[in-house]
Amino acid sequence: MKVKDIADIIERFAPLATAEGYDNTGLMLGDFLADVKGVLISLDLTTGAVKKATAEGCNLIITHHPAIFKPLKNLNLNGAYAHLFRDAFIEGINIYSAHTNVDAAKDGISFETAGRIGLKNVRAFTETPCMGVYGEYDGTLEGLAAEVSDRLGDPTVTYAGEPDMRVKTVVLCGGAGGNDREFVGEALSRADVLISAEFKHSFFVDAAELKKGAVQFSHYAGEICFLDIIYKLLKPLCGKLELFKYNPGAPCRVPRRTK
Repeated sequence: MKVKDIADIIERFAPLATAEGYDNTGLMLGDFLADVKGVLISLDLTTGAVKKATAEGCNLIITHHPAIFKPLKNLNLNGAYAHLFRDAFIEGINIYSAHTNVDAAKDGISFETAGRIGLKNVRAFTETPCMGVYGEYDGTLEGLAAEVSDRLGDPTVTYAGEPDMRVKTVVLCGGAGGNDREFVGEALSRADVLISAEFKHSFFVDAAELKKGAVQFSHYAGEICFLDIIYKLLKPLCGKLELFKYNPGAPCRVPRRTK
């Protein structure tokens, strides 16, 4: 298979046209006509991902977060990213990123995460599915927060609102949905609870005052399902091509408590 063949599979599932205007998706480095020897799927492009791809003989890395998000002003090898492209280029590794188009896809990031935490009757919240999904839950806010933490394996989960408030309707947005003020307002007008990452402090205060609930997971926990989404998408279509999932864990870890 060529790099272009892999890209076509992903883009049939998550068309590039559905990506947000600010986003950067597609081939970041390499050659669409290169033969693929192996694929590594990673949330981010990191030194660890490049080393793992090299060790496993993979010459294609697929990331969720764009390897190049904003235009590069230089290739200073002392910076955070330029050396990654140098190392990937030297090793003949192609880099492809699929970001908000996978967020927006049916059965994409938000749908998958909603299923993992047990929401029922999940459907797109808006005409732009990457801005979340709508689902149903039967329980308390505290119980929902605990379930999110347990099911996603995320000890950083926090919530705002009355612990015993009854929850029937939920909006969930994988990634940094808490950063979008307009989306947050619409979600709280239509649901009991909003679940996402990176809420501002003022939003937690507002949610409590409105007698609504907010549950915050880490950005990592809300998007790490990307690895499974892409793996399950490619595996049946790639024959004997080897696929690897690279997950070194959350970049920000909660320290273990000692007695």
